[in-house]
Amino acid sequence: MRRLVVAFSLLLALGLLVPQSAFAADGPARVRIAHASPDAPAVDVFVDGESVLTNVAFFTVSDYLQVAPGTHRFQIAPTGEGVANALIDTTVDLTSAEEYTVMAVGRLAAIQPLVLSDSSKAPPAGKALIRVVQAAPEAGTVDVKFANSDVPFLTEQYFKSADYVAIDPGDQTFEVAPTGTQNVFLITPKMRFEAGWTYTLYLTGVPGGSPQAWLQASVDRFPQSAE
Repeated sequence: MRRLVVAFSLLLALGLLVPQSAFAADGPARVRIAHASPDAPAVDVFVDGESVLTNVAFFTVSDYLQVAPGTHRFQIAPTGEGVANALIDTTVDLTSAEEYTVMAVGRLAAIQPLVLSDSSKAPPAGKALIRVVQAAPEAGTVDVKFANSDVPFLTEQYFKSADYVAIDPGDQTFEVAPTGTQNVFLITPKMRFEAGWTYTLYLTGVPGGSPQAWLQASVDRFPQSAE
């Protein structure tokens, strides 16, 4: 089982990225980077031409970076090749105090950005929130269901973000199949979800190939009391 790697520190670069203590309701946006292109090399990430992350491998989700609100240019280039050789070059308009994920998705020959708005809202009392992002290019549209259910709770996911769904906390196992079929190509091990926490599940990899298809989780939000 591949582990979700969260391995990067917050950076301070020419005032673009701001200290944690400055984050408030009217403070900076928060942005993380996810490398989900199965055949792309490790990458470096630049914001407005400044290096903010280096040697980001498939599949890595960074910590949130704190970025001043406004319009910023995000570029993703093969490690060591510099911003002039960016594989992805996209502009993102960031809102104060909001959270985002910028993903690299698709095969290298057709790599593209996928910009997600992450939830900053608390789940309903006694519930967890989850969403699924289908970032496995060969999988096509998929249905996602709990292993103990016959009815998918998310359908037709493909290179886009589903809405967040409230679920009961505890252990859950998921099954993933092409939309409208029973041809399950992925059954996850048990995954633990806590009340009051918000998660994104990323479908990555190649069904029946390498790197293998997998559903990986990252934490979008957790209660302040858990810090």
